[in-house]
Amino acid sequence: MVHYHNFINGKFVPSSGTDRIEVTNPSTGQTICTVPDSNRADTDAAISAAEAAQSGWGKRPAIERAKALRAIAAKIREHVEPLARVIAEEQGKVLGLARVEVVFTADYMDYMAEWARRIEERFSKAIAPARPSSCFARPSV
Repeated sequence: MVHYHNFINGKFVPSSGTDRIEVTNPSTGQTICTVPDSNRADTDAAISAAEAAQSGWGKRPAIERAKALRAIAAKIREHVEPLARVIAEEQGKVLGLARVEVVFTADYMDYMAEWARRIEERFSKAIAPARPSSCFARPSV
């Protein structure tokens, strides 16, 4: 049986606690893996890593962020079958529907990536139609 870890700051790391959650296949009742029952320290570590990464990510041009999303979508499409099998096993979903869910996820990533071009183009034209320009909106936290 596989015992998964938390994914924090680009790598898998064990939980700071010892409690685990058993993931069961609802169709068979069998335990298929365990995941950490993450605690406050795990959550704080994940949030800190995300906050640290946000600064660099937010400074990248929208079109570069879109390229990263498209790369993720491409990887999802390369692995439709194994991802669909995991969904079917842990949710009890029929395999055909799980495949649709995986493909839809990749399509959604592409859809969101396309917004980078639309938003960047809209801001550029509104600010200075005759010359290249950039405008970055940053939500307040």
